[in-house]
Amino acid sequence: MSDYEVEIVKTPHETSHFHPELEIIFVIQGNVNVTIKSQKYYLRKEDIILVNLNELHTIKSDEDAIVYTLHFPWKFLKQCINDKNTLFDTDVLYRGDEQNYAYQDMKKILCKLVSEYLKKTKKSKCMEESLIYQLLDCLIESYELINRETSGVNRDDDTRMNYVLDYIGKNYMEKISMSDLAEELHISSSTLSRMFKKQMGVHFVEYVNQLRIQYAIKEILYSDENITKIAMDCGFSNLAMFNKMFRKLYGMNPSEYRKDMGKNKKPEDQDNLENSVKEQLEKEFWQQINNDKEERHDNTEINIDIGQSEKYIKNWCKAINIGAVSNLTRANLQYHTLYLMEHLHIEYIRIWNIFSTRLQISDGKQTSRFNYDEIDQIFDFLVSNHVKLILDFGRRPDAAYKAEKEVLFWKEEYIKFQTKEAWEALLNDFVVHITKRYGESVVKSWIYEFSYIEKHAYPYYEEKNYDFFEVYQYGYSIIKKYISTAEVGGFSGNVQHEYSYLCDFLKRCKVNSCIPDYLSFILFPYTINQNKFEKRLNETDYEEKSVQLMKQLLEVSGLEDKKIYIVEWNCSLVNRNILNDSVYRAGYFLKNITQIWNRADMFCLWMGSDWVSSYYDSVGLSYGGGGILTKDTIGKPTYHMLNFLNQLGDLLVYKNEYMIVTKREEEYYILCFNYKNFSSNYYLKEEDKITFAELSEVFENNRSLNMKIKLYNLPSNGTYVLKKRSINEQEGSLLAEWGKFQFDTELERSDVKYIKNACYPRITMEKREVEEDYMQIDIELKPQEIILLHIYQKD
Repeated sequence: MSDYEVEIVKTPHETSHFHPELEIIFVIQGNVNVTIKSQKYYLRKEDIILVNLNELHTIKSDEDAIVYTLHFPWKFLKQCINDKNTLFDTDVLYRGDEQNYAYQDMKKILCKLVSEYLKKTKKSKCMEESLIYQLLDCLIESYELINRETSGVNRDDDTRMNYVLDYIGKNYMEKISMSDLAEELHISSSTLSRMFKKQMGVHFVEYVNQLRIQYAIKEILYSDENITKIAMDCGFSNLAMFNKMFRKLYGMNPSEYRKDMGKNKKPEDQDNLENSVKEQLEKEFWQQINNDKEERHDNTEINIDIGQSEKYIKNWCKAINIGAVSNLTRANLQYHTLYLMEHLHIEYIRIWNIFSTRLQISDGKQTSRFNYDEIDQIFDFLVSNHVKLILDFGRRPDAAYKAEKEVLFWKEEYIKFQTKEAWEALLNDFVVHITKRYGESVVKSWIYEFSYIEKHAYPYYEEKNYDFFEVYQYGYSIIKKYISTAEVGGFSGNVQHEYSYLCDFLKRCKVNSCIPDYLSFILFPYTINQNKFEKRLNETDYEEKSVQLMKQLLEVSGLEDKKIYIVEWNCSLVNRNILNDSVYRAGYFLKNITQIWNRADMFCLWMGSDWVSSYYDSVGLSYGGGGILTKDTIGKPTYHMLNFLNQLGDLLVYKNEYMIVTKREEEYYILCFNYKNFSSNYYLKEEDKITFAELSEVFENNRSLNMKIKLYNLPSNGTYVLKKRSINEQEGSLLAEWGKFQFDTELERSDVKYIKNACYPRITMEKREVEEDYMQIDIELKPQEIILLHIYQKD
């Protein structure tokens, strides 16, 4: 059997059956009704449905219906999904949200596959196979049911199942004995039977007969071979048994099936079938494929009543990550900290590894006489400049990722506390020390956090029965003892991955009277396996779902009044990803902030400065670091996006997926954007391998957005000023300006200064006479472009 099978079928009709293959059905024409188990699905043109392995299903259709089908054998899927047992979410795929980029990608790929299948212009199947793998990647990344219960399947059972299914696939023509197979595997027949039913969902004998019938059907439809010979060749002991099994599945005997179904399936009719739809496909699907390659425009018209408004909270620039506290011994990072405070009005900086080996506070053994000389210098600088702190007492390495699971630099800098007593002694003494040195009025304004990152990889101290809850409980009690009104909280993990742990954690907090003032968590769109970030997620609503899950957690725990802090957030974990320097990243934050700003109390972006991830390879003006400032204090697009947000008015007038409209007295601010998410191409590249020239290739499309905005109920007619600030991949962009110097890594200081001055949003202004009851503004947004309009009346 080949790795996959494709077919175009006219008027598909199949009675209740199942097969040991994953099936994808794509409707080219007409209406098709599919029933999977007891769930009915009604498919129209360009709809997609998926049937999991061994799922009982039926297919009925109109007479003019035509479908494209793909079949993937179990063994092939196991290889593609790293030997895991898996199911796919049929319901989510069937609903086919057109705003879901994964669904759009699947439709585009299927259109191309249909076209390739019909045109047959290629000398090989390379193009088809490439598209097949893209389709599977999209399916696995976006529709796999990750939470499927497979804990009962151990590795030995998996290995045995591989052997059994491989054996059946090779020997289905012969007599197959389950007892003989069990003996070969050194297990009992009853054990093999239970294992088979658990993993495959059907009994052993059913599976074997079903597989034999699937092979028999191909011969029945595509050959003139005698039915008895087909039955014998496919492993049935006699014709009577074959007829009995066939009738049970299809409600008719094989001869009747050949007569009834063969008229639509014979190879000599297939060419006529293809010719009947080829012209239509070339006009529709092929044109659609070509259009997707061209730059097109989307259009939207929005009517806004300026007279309606409400107050809202600006929480996007409340805090930013600066990194390990020891980094603040550097003058350049101190300068960037103050720069961000001044220009973006950052209120808090978040720092971690408070107990760092670099600061020589303790050797991890002593329980008294601690050395605060180094950390005092850092905190003196911060306090004297009125910088508020989020102190994360968690432990983490000094590290930088070059790509997924590829570490560029890794060094442990947290004190290795030998005992629980040593850590508790230092924490207690440290809290007393900062309270005495800076006064309660200062330290009570700080936020104290105990982060739970990778359960056993980063313990706060060495202890046989280590329990993070005991860390948090002690920290909470000590801080509240000396600074009673200070905010204490934490977690700082992945809420989707650690949901059950968090539920238990909050129960223990309630029982032990140490309920956190806030819960913090991180947002990085990656899958997690064994407490480690694994793969990038192609989920357009990952961030929104995570925030909603945290709110649900608090509601379930009876803690709805507690705050939610997003303490680390970025589109990439990698410190060598060019997207960190691009307009895409700014649009990513802006798109998500508009969706979740009223559901979280703080957003703390990752990171403030590129100096945090500067290592031996970070040469040149920029290198894809996580900062919003380069080492030369050049603002990246994300920096300017935050500046745009800060300029918004105090009252919210309107918000949708493209824009935010606010006002301050009689001045109006419209912040709009044309965000483009990734296409499947992005996930086929290593994060550090994407170049500036390839940026346009990793997004869903290159379409501009034409917006017609009508502002009603302006306070008066007369002359208005429209001031426009914009950033896109050509204007106000670090990458575009540096690209004009061919990305030279040895620029002169005057060149760097020029680029810094050029990397500001473009500003234009026009005057508009308003005599009607509304003002119309027509703007075109290029892909990933962000525009801030400031509208005010001229004196």
